[in-house]
Amino acid sequence: MTPPSMVWSAWLALITVIGTAGCTSSLPLRSVVETDRAGRNVVTSSEIREGMESAYDVVTQRRPQWLLPRGYLPSDNGRPTTPTVYVDGIRYGSCESLSSIQAIDVTELRFLDGRDATTRFGSGHTNGAILVSLRRR
Repeated sequence: MTPPSMVWSAWLALITVIGTAGCTSSLPLRSVVETDRAGRNVVTSSEIREGMESAYDVVTQRRPQWLLPRGYLPSDNGRPTTPTVYVDGIRYGSCESLSSIQAIDVTELRFLDGRDATTRFGSGHTNGAILVSLRRR
């Protein structure tokens, strides 16, 4: 007959192996999900191609979902609003203002959802923000 301590040791070893295998197999999945999420919310200079004149062209061709209205607020008189644009950390205007930024000057475009934009810039960003980073000259 097997002593109880050996049975417990065997069970403990089995639980440790299963737990470790479960943890290690979930790590690659998590990094793939995070990479996919980041890819949806970022446009880099490598994605900007000839024929794209303005930052607005880049967004409409690469991430058109960023320009969609996201909701109705009483302060908006019942009109849907779009994200606010920031250029190098300074408030620039509405999505239409992206038309005045040359695509060749853009190094990165990044979308922040309403929660992240409100955390970073304060209230009034429930529809998110588009952050534009320009090349330094």
